[in-house]
Amino acid sequence: MLVYRIFLSAVVVAFSALPVIARDYYVESLKHLNDKLIAAVGPIEAGRIEIPFQIDQEAIAQAKLVTRSSIGLQTKCRRLIDFMLNKDELGITYDPVASRTAMDVYQERIGNCLSLTNLFIGMARNISIDAYYVHVTEVTRFSEAGGGIGNGSSDSGGSGVVVHSSHICAGISEAGRVTLVDFSPGNTRQYHSYDILDDLAAVAHFYNNTGYETAYHSTGLSLEARQEKEIQLYETAIRIKPDFFPAYNNLGTACKHRGDASRALQLYAKALEINPRFAEAYSNRASVYLGMRKTKEAIEELKTAIRLDGSNPYSYYDLGNVYFSLGRYSDAESNYEKASSRGRNSDFYLSLARARIALGKRREAVDALRKGLQLTPDDSDILKLMQSLGETV
Repeated sequence: MLVYRIFLSAVVVAFSALPVIARDYYVESLKHLNDKLIAAVGPIEAGRIEIPFQIDQEAIAQAKLVTRSSIGLQTKCRRLIDFMLNKDELGITYDPVASRTAMDVYQERIGNCLSLTNLFIGMARNISIDAYYVHVTEVTRFSEAGGGIGNGSSDSGGSGVVVHSSHICAGISEAGRVTLVDFSPGNTRQYHSYDILDDLAAVAHFYNNTGYETAYHSTGLSLEARQEKEIQLYETAIRIKPDFFPAYNNLGTACKHRGDASRALQLYAKALEINPRFAEAYSNRASVYLGMRKTKEAIEELKTAIRLDGSNPYSYYDLGNVYFSLGRYSDAESNYEKASSRGRNSDFYLSLARARIALGKRREAVDALRKGLQLTPDDSDILKLMQSLGETV
C-alpha cells in the first residue's frame, strides 16, 4: 500500500493506466448511496442529508476539462490535485478544522483533509476514477473536552472527557494495490492500519466530524446553539449508521456537558456494547463516575482504557489527577510522565511538577515546568509556580 500525501502541492505516484472501458462511478455511487440512505432514515430525511462528495455541473465540467488531455491514472490524479491546490486555479487553503462538503470546498476554497477528500472523490468519480473513502485507524485524534477532576489548581478542571474525530483520506485500488491520497500536512508516511469505507459510513463520519468541529471550533454560535447543533449532527450520524459507536461516544460527551450524566452513561454503554474495545468510552465513563464521587469505579475504567489503548495521553492524565487527589503522589507522577510522553500539553507538565513538589523533587519539578513553558510560554499557572519556587524564566 502506498501513501500519496499532499499538502498544497502535487506528488507523483506510479499508477497504471486507466481501464479502457470508462464507468460513471459518480452517478452510480450517488444512486447507490441514496438507496441506502432511504433504507436507513426514510425518503424525507434522506433528501435532507448532505452528500459530502456531491458536486454541481460546473465542478463536474471543470474536472473533465482540466483532465481532458491527461492519459493514465497517474496523470489524471496529478492534474486533478494540481487543479484543486494550485493558487492559479482553485487554490484551496488548508484549515484543519474546516470540514466541508465538496461543493462548499469548491466555492469557499478552504477545507481540511476530509473536505479535500470529499472534493477529490466527487471530481475523480466524474472522470471514471473509482476513488473511495479510507479511515486511517492508526491516526488517532484525542481532544480535551473539559470537566474532569483537578489536581489542586484553583482553575484546573482536569482533562475531563475525550471526543473523537477521524482521519479520512481517499483511496484508489489498482492491480491489487491500494494507494492513498492524503490531504494532510506533514511528511509522507506509510500507514499500516486503515479501513476502506462504503459511502454510507463515510457520510456518518462526515456528520460526526462536523459535530465535533461545531462543538469545539465554532465561534459564530452561542453556546446553547452550538450544543444543540452538535447534538443534532451526532444524532444524524447515528440514524445514518446505527452501529457507529464514535457518535454515541461524542453524543454522550455532549449530554455530560449539559448536565445529563445518566444519559451520558447510557450512551457510553451503547458505544461499548457495539465495540467493547473502544477505549475512549471507558475513559469518558470514568469522568462521569468522578463527578458522582465513585473514585474506585473511575480508576478501574481508566485502567481499562489504558490497557486497550495506551496512546491516549488524557487517560493517563485523568488517572494521575485521581491519584493526586488521593495523595498517591508517586502514582500521580508516573501517570503524568506517561501523559507528557504521549501528548503535547503544558497542563501535563504543570501537573507533573506539582506531583514532584509533593514528593520533594524540586529540581525535577522545575525541569517539568520549563518543558511546559516551551509549549505555552505565557502559561500563567506555570509562571506563578516558577515564581513561588524562586526560579526565573
